[in-house]
This record gives sequence, structure tokens and C-alpha cells, in this order.
Amino acid sequence: MTAVSWTTEFLESRGLQEPDGRPLYAYRCTPAEFDSLRLGLQEAAGTAGTISEHHLRAFVLYAAQWWQRKYDGGRWAWEPLLDSIGWPRHYTDLYRGVGRAWQWWKVKPVRLPSSTRYLGTFACHGGLPLALVREAKAPITLYLRAVLGHSLEYRRFVEDTIELAKDKQHLLRPPTLRRDYVFRLAADVVDAVLDLQSHAQGKDPIA
Repeated sequence: MTAVSWTTEFLESRGLQEPDGRPLYAYRCTPAEFDSLRLGLQEAAGTAGTISEHHLRAFVLYAAQWWQRKYDGGRWAWEPLLDSIGWPRHYTDLYRGVGRAWQWWKVKPVRLPSSTRYLGTFACHGGLPLALVREAKAPITLYLRAVLGHSLEYRRFVEDTIELAKDKQHLLRPPTLRRDYVFRLAADVVDAVLDLQSHAQGKDPIA
């Protein structure tokens, strides 16, 4: 399957003709889709010439999903991501194409005064890194637990739990994650936990 047909089918399966600007994690890429995307990008690494715009659009989604599924808390780096699909490690050559791919997805990159944070954008659009959420003392888990406790005490005083998620943003590591996308995701997780808490029967609701 070509990169064009893959992204077209991916969007059409969600009732879309083009990206609608939601965070990339919100498209809910399935494990089977992630695997097929990885294989397609691996094949692209063996083709002649530069990587196409369509492959870079697929790569942007893959990079966000890779963060969610594979990031284990180590040093932030391009190399493990690129190695997973067999692409050359010359990641700076991808900057311009990745920027155009983000525009196509209607994604706003994470920017600091002096630079664009490429890996930070992938992280924000990947959602919660699952390997870290399973660790009781991981920063993201401690953050979620703090937001949950804060919400239990103050949820009735605010219209949206995202305000309480922002209150605890100092616990998020690295600081690049302190973005509205992440606060929104944390608020949605906590709201779901609170809704289900009555059914937990004494079990750990975060788990």
C-alpha cells in the first residue's frame, strides 16, 4: 500500500476526507494500523531519491504513535525512532518536510523562543506514553495521580478539569510536555477515572 492510499484509508475509516486538526493521538490509531504503517515506512527507506511528502505525512503520525507505544523514559532522541523504520539518522534533513507534514495534519508544532521542538511535538501528539504510565513512580503517573487528587477536592468548583490539570503542570517532566494537548488528555483521563471510580470496588482507579 502506498503512503497516499494508507493515509487516505486511515482518514476515511474515521469518516474524514482530510485531517480535522485534532491531536494525532485522538485519531486512535490501532495496533494493526501502527504495524502496517511501520512496515510501509520501512519499505520507503529502501527506495531511491528523497523521502516523499506523502511518506513524511505518514511518518509524522508514526512518530507520535511510536512515542505513545515505545518510549520507555530514556533520553529523548531521534535515533531510536528512525532506527525502528530503518531510516537514515540524518534527522535534520527531515525538518522542513516534517514541518509541511504537520501543516497538512493541521498540527501546531511546539515552539520555544529560539527553536521548534520536533520531538516535543511528537510527544504532545502521541498522548500518554504507555510504558511509563505502567510505572508507579514515573513522572507522568505521579502527575496523573496528583491531578486526580486535585480533582476529587476541587472538581465541583471548575467548569473543566483541564484547569486542574494545568494547576499540577509543574510535575510534568520534561517541561516540553506542559502543553494544552497534554492537559486536555490528562483531564479526559481523570474525568473517565472519576466516572468509573464507583465501579472500581476498592481497586486502584488509575490502574
